[in-house]
Amino acid sequence: MNTSLSMLLLLSLIGSFSFAKNSLTRLSLDQVQVPMEMSEDKNWNLLINTIAKNGKILSVDNLNYLYLENIVKSPNSENHTANYISIVGYMDTDGNYKASHLEVVSESWILADDGRWHINQWLHKVSGKNEIIWSAHVNLIEDQDGRVYKHEYLKETEEMYAKNWKKTLNSWYQFISQFQLPN
Repeated sequence: MNTSLSMLLLLSLIGSFSFAKNSLTRLSLDQVQVPMEMSEDKNWNLLINTIAKNGKILSVDNLNYLYLENIVKSPNSENHTANYISIVGYMDTDGNYKASHLEVVSESWILADDGRWHINQWLHKVSGKNEIIWSAHVNLIEDQDGRVYKHEYLKETEEMYAKNWKKTLNSWYQFISQFQLPN
C-alpha cells in the first residue's frame, strides 16, 4: 500500500472515530515533545502547544495521534463539519511522545435525501515548520453504518491546496482561543 493511501486511510479513520465509541487516553504534558524544528510563527507554535496540552490520543499501528477535534452541528439538521488536527508520533522506550509531523482532516457532512452522507474532505500532512508535505481533496458517499459507496480523489492545484490549508489553519487558530486563559 503506498504512503499516500495509508495516510488517507489513517486520516479517514480519525475523521470517522468521533461517532464511534472509542476509549481514548490523555497524555500528560511532560510526555509530549513537539517537533524539533518549529515555525517562527507564534500562532502556529501556540496551536502545537495547545494540541500537546489539551489533545487526546489515538494509537494506530505503532503511531500515536495526539489530536484535537472540532465538530460543529447544523442547528436544524444532522449536517455537520468535522475537523481534526493531530500531532503524529510515537512513544519512545522511556514513555515520551516523539512528534514527527501533523495531519489535518477537514470535512463537511451533508445528509442527502437518500439517507447517505455526502462528505467533502480535505486532508493535509504538514511539517513542524508549517510546510505542506502532502494534501488531498476527496469526495465520499457513505451510508449511516459507514459503508462507503463512493471514494473519489479530486485533482486540485498546489495553489488550491495552499489556499485550503490557510483557511483550515485560520479556523484552528480561532478554535484554540477557547483554551487560552485571559491575561
